[in-house]
Amino acid sequence: MPIKKYNIQKNEVAFLSANTWDVSGGGNYGYNSIWVNRNNNIFDNLDYKPKLEIKNLKDLLPNINSN
Repeated sequence: MPIKKYNIQKNEVAFLSANTWDVSGGGNYGYNSIWVNRNNNIFDNLDYKPKLEIKNLKDLLPNINSN
């Protein structure tokens, strides 16, 4: 939906989730998936690994600005 509504590319979308399956699905679709790992868990053995992992949403901006 955001791709059509805003006329953007998949790689221009940041997709955040605390659920590893959602992160993997979004990443496989082409979104920039970010794992919000609040509980210091281990990422499930899935075919997509996020390029960015944050502990909470406050960590998002400093990490994006440094990339």
